[in-house]
Amino acid sequence: MNKEIVQFVASLKQMDQKYEAFPLDLDNHLAPMVRVFREASMITSSIFQSLSSFLSTPILKPRPSRWSLVSILFHKGVLVCDNNQRKGMNELETVDIAISNMVVHNSGEDFVDAQKVQSTQRRLEVLDSSIEGIENGLEGLFRVLIHIRVSLLNILSC
Repeated sequence: MNKEIVQFVASLKQMDQKYEAFPLDLDNHLAPMVRVFREASMITSSIFQSLSSFLSTPILKPRPSRWSLVSILFHKGVLVCDNNQRKGMNELETVDIAISNMVVHNSGEDFVDAQKVQSTQRRLEVLDSSIEGIENGLEGLFRVLIHIRVSLLNILSC
C-alpha cells in the first residue's frame, strides 16, 4: 500500500508541474476558466497528498515472529515509546499503541486500569476530532468543486 501511495503522490506532483507549465496567453477568454481549473486541481491534489501521507504511516511494522514484536514493544513490562518517538506519530499510531497496551497488559486480569482507559479515551477523542476536521475539509472542497462545475456548465451553455 505504501508503494502505491508513493507512486500516487509522485504522479500528483508531476501533474502539478505539468499544469504550471501550461501557457495562459493562448486565449484570453479561457484564461480565467483555466486558472480556476488549475487552482481546483492543485487544492485537490494537496488534500489527497496530505490525506494519503497521514494514512500511509506504518502503525506497527510486521515482524517474522511474535516474540520479536513483544521484545520491541515492551521493556520490563512498559511500552517503549518516549516523547521523541511520540512526536513523529500520528493519531492513529498513538491510539493503536494505547489500545494494544490495554489489551496486552490486562489480558490475564479481570479489571482494567482506569488511568489507561482514560488515556485511551482521550486519544480516541483526539483521533475523532482529527477525522472530523478531515471530513469538514473534504465537505468544503466538494462544495467548491460543485460550485465550480455549475459555473463552468453555465459558461459552456451560453
